[in-house]
Amino acid sequence: MHPKRLARYARIILALSLLILVYDAFSSLRGLHFLYDSARRQFSPSWHALYVLETTEWGFFNPLAITSYTRANGRWVDIAGFRGKAGFTWERLYAWKDRCYMLGEKARMSYFYRIGSSNNDELETDWGNMTEGLHGTWVRYTADLAKTHKTGRLGTFWKLAAGLERPNSDIKENDGTMVLRIDETASLELEHEEVPDNIIEESELGTIWDYGLLWRERLVKEVAATLTIQDGNAADDNFTMRVHGVHWPRLGLLIMTTTSKKFGGILGLPHLSLSKQYFITSQRLLNTTIRNTLDGKNSAAWFDTSNPWTASPSGKRTSRIQTPHCEYVVYVQLHPVNGTVSMQTAAYDWERSLYCPSGYSVLETPDVQMTTVIFSPDCGFILESKAPARFPLNNRQQLDCEVFEQNNP
Repeated sequence: MHPKRLARYARIILALSLLILVYDAFSSLRGLHFLYDSARRQFSPSWHALYVLETTEWGFFNPLAITSYTRANGRWVDIAGFRGKAGFTWERLYAWKDRCYMLGEKARMSYFYRIGSSNNDELETDWGNMTEGLHGTWVRYTADLAKTHKTGRLGTFWKLAAGLERPNSDIKENDGTMVLRIDETASLELEHEEVPDNIIEESELGTIWDYGLLWRERLVKEVAATLTIQDGNAADDNFTMRVHGVHWPRLGLLIMTTTSKKFGGILGLPHLSLSKQYFITSQRLLNTTIRNTLDGKNSAAWFDTSNPWTASPSGKRTSRIQTPHCEYVVYVQLHPVNGTVSMQTAAYDWERSLYCPSGYSVLETPDVQMTTVIFSPDCGFILESKAPARFPLNNRQQLDCEVFEQNNP
């Protein structure tokens, strides 16, 4: 064959090879862009829910209208599970809040009054990070389902709640046990600026106040916990889930939720708060933490599209761990340590007694206790701790006293 013809064939083959390489490169890029766009689409509901959280205010979510007590005239927010058509049993939200007030908030306010800090906010000290496993028993709360339980506005709400418990839920018994393990490692902490009280209106009938933020309400932290609920006495009939939320360290208060495609719990958590003050502080914290989480997912979107707030303790569903089918909202109130000394001193001496169980005279302080009220917005049940659950002391008595004394001179 003539050398010129060979050279021409060689150029044609080289050109075809280059075209094939370029085509493969563009195909790979299209595949990568498809994966990226797919990941962006998966997290787009979370970005939208974050926008809703950032732009809504206290009172925007009110499932039962005050005037007619009906869902049709209720206020809803555009977050999964918080919409009117979601089919959740939000009628029992008011009963859950009422139990939180009665069992947790009222007990804490009574303590503040007893120690004289109700008029001096900054007398209160931190409870600290309680990371021990919380063991306790729970009972099903059903008093709000009785039609003649109460009268008045709350009574009307409670009458509407009758029959809302779902028969095919995770919890079928009326009592059982639970274990709550709190995790605050590497959590973000924010201190909200001071907000003074303001007078909205003054009249002959009295003064209407818009209360600001107390010192003990301004500090918030992100928190996560692993909750195991045993239904009845069957050892194998239990559910383990991961919940995420907000911790007010100066109040000993935590509110946490599960989060899934059907329930944007962490994204709507401030709307489940017990007061406007809790809403403001938790909203500011979650605006930051949720945005940081979603930004991190976007940077790794080609490889990681998992739910960052999954209810599965291992980060993914496995056959070895029985995860719940219901969604959960968890209220936890740490009980203050009794005594005439400051809570910080009492907590230090209590902790020191665990590290040094012998040879040290300890102030007479009780076990650290917590009250828990759990609400399932989709399955409709409410569980509450039967008695204040306690941190087990023996888990920490194995720690070395010398290390504690060295780290806490």
